[in-house]
Amino acid sequence: MGAQAVPDGEAPEILLVRESRGPLPPGFRAYLLEAESPDVNVPDAYVMPPGLLALAEGDVVRVEPSQGRVSALYRKESLSNSLLVTERCDNYCLMCSQPPR
Repeated sequence: MGAQAVPDGEAPEILLVRESRGPLPPGFRAYLLEAESPDVNVPDAYVMPPGLLALAEGDVVRVEPSQGRVSALYRKESLSNSLLVTERCDNYCLMCSQPPR
């Protein structure tokens, strides 16, 4: 998850922090910490639950601040990711045997 400065509230990326060494760089939507750190001073920092410690760069997560919940939606290295597509799809993929209705 790369470091790229953008205005607050507009950043699409979340920084995965394995070890906190000093202040966190600005410009991220949120920060996922492997462990609690007293020197982290950003509003959107979350400690990862044990089930998410295997997250890596390229994974897609959902952060729900109001619920205090973080969940993995897509793991780049997973062999079991899936997408559900309905008949209302309008992508017109060449390989699809079901044209949109």
